[in-house]
Amino acid sequence: MNLRIGRGFRPDLIQIIDAAPISAYGLSMGQGNAAMRVHSVPKRILVVDDEAHVRDQIRALLESHGYATAAAADGRGALREVERLRPDLVLTDLFMPDLDGIELITALRERAPEIPIVAMANRFKPFTVDYIDIAMKLGAYTGLYKPLDSGDLLEALECAFTGRALPVPA
Repeated sequence: MNLRIGRGFRPDLIQIIDAAPISAYGLSMGQGNAAMRVHSVPKRILVVDDEAHVRDQIRALLESHGYATAAAADGRGALREVERLRPDLVLTDLFMPDLDGIELITALRERAPEIPIVAMANRFKPFTVDYIDIAMKLGAYTGLYKPLDSGDLLEALECAFTGRALPVPA
């Protein structure tokens, strides 16, 4: 398998190329010819949540839809993972110990402004402050309320990757 990186390298556009004999595709063009298959590299999503079962469920969903995932239990761990992995997107809970999601979003906008962020939070009735709205004002692409709907989550991620508009959660 070869990794092809050309001029103007952009990690989000890497494609893995592997050569297979043309006969593998039911074609013949003589000996020594090869056909090229192009495989897209899966998008890497860093899932940040202090609840292990939530992280695991989200990772399982994302991996079943072809995404590569990594995880962190808090904002400090997330910052280390961002430096190490440079994920394509960060999906973060807002309420966590140590370094919460609001502080994480602020730090990511300074350190890695190119990485889209999707925020998630429980909807707490007694609070008058909308933390999802605050997260979006600080630079999150959008936000979702828990419990997460898998369709809404996948749509939010795809919109964040493509830049397509997504309505503010109700």
